[in-house]
Amino acid sequence: MNTNNSSVSQEIIDDMSTLQKELEEALQEILRVAGNKLSKEERLKIEKEISDTKTLLERLKSGYVWIALFGKTSVGKSAIANSLMCSDIAEVGIQHDLTRVPIPYYKNPWAIVDVPGILGSEINEDIAIQEARRAHGHIFVIDGEPYGPEIKLFDLVCKEFPDSPRIVFVNKWDVAKLTTTEDDRAVIQSAIKEKMGKYVSSSTDIVYGNALTKDIVNDLMIRQELPDLLDRMYENAGTLGQVINVLDPAKRSESINSSIRDKILEIRIRTCRTIINVSSLSSAFTGAAPFGELTVMPALWVGMVSSIFVVMGVRKAPTDAAKLVKEIAVACAQTLGAWFVALAGATAIVDFATTIATPFAGIGAALGFAADFIALGIFKFRRTAVLGEAAIEYIRNDFSWGVDGAENVIKKCRERAETQYDYIKQRGKAQ
Repeated sequence: MNTNNSSVSQEIIDDMSTLQKELEEALQEILRVAGNKLSKEERLKIEKEISDTKTLLERLKSGYVWIALFGKTSVGKSAIANSLMCSDIAEVGIQHDLTRVPIPYYKNPWAIVDVPGILGSEINEDIAIQEARRAHGHIFVIDGEPYGPEIKLFDLVCKEFPDSPRIVFVNKWDVAKLTTTEDDRAVIQSAIKEKMGKYVSSSTDIVYGNALTKDIVNDLMIRQELPDLLDRMYENAGTLGQVINVLDPAKRSESINSSIRDKILEIRIRTCRTIINVSSLSSAFTGAAPFGELTVMPALWVGMVSSIFVVMGVRKAPTDAAKLVKEIAVACAQTLGAWFVALAGATAIVDFATTIATPFAGIGAALGFAADFIALGIFKFRRTAVLGEAAIEYIRNDFSWGVDGAENVIKKCRERAETQYDYIKQRGKAQ
């Protein structure tokens, strides 16, 4: 079947291709600079995120919005696919496991993927995760209050892809209407909302309907339209509706490009923080005397910032990193005072900035030599983390402090250094 959607312009395809190239370049930069600083798990996670995003872009280039249907065997996923396609193209019946492999069905603008049902099979769970990774959005299908295997599947998908757009569809709701009282249905709905509410952004994303209804006269099951489900797929402002805009040349370019580039930036920053962690831990073990600060810390900070340059995709010479270290260190000292310049030798790192060194030299020496080893290590670890975080922010703002100004930015960087970087935990790993 030809799955190319002719409504997709060459401009969209070119934009998606450019973003894919940027992703690949970002990955190569990250691995070249930070590869030896990343654990195997960290490296694999970054590679996986890049690969998943590239796959999503490839599907966007097809012009279809790919939606994966998840649920237990015989919950009615194939029937729902038929309803959304307005055609009886998927085999349906009471037999279990009629769908054994993921099958996509195409109807502009949708590509609906019927994922094999889950009854605790590890093989099918693996397939479900693979299809969830490739889809632009997910629909979780249930036919009443969900239990064991269903919850396990939904939890797996959400854990792997917490930010993916998703809707819950409660199929066969006509059966509940025929076999239960209104009070009983209210109890069922309450249980569904309690168990499934965590998977969606709003209770309006839990939709009730019937993909098939029995024609009693002719003793047949008749495919039904699902207008409420389609409404949510088109109109859900926080989820699938945004993906639809990709198919509209008047709307899609700025939003999708921004979204993917934000993803690239997120990966770059996470890698930079791995470098900052490693550098901070190294700084914690430099000598307590000023001589150690003078000889070791400048090179360590410049090396850290040079690595951040490359990971962030900035082409700068090592001398530029040294200048940036000085500028950021001066700003940190001016904002944080003795907290930042708590060792006498630290002021030499900012190129013997005597205007800063004089008021804090005595305080720094006293703090430096009075502190015990652990307290001193924590201070030096966090100080390097502050400088690293400040470097990220400075680079992100095109080598400026932005509208917030140096003082506000640096204070936020200190907060992150104290909450996101755990010296004790990292020191334990190092040992």
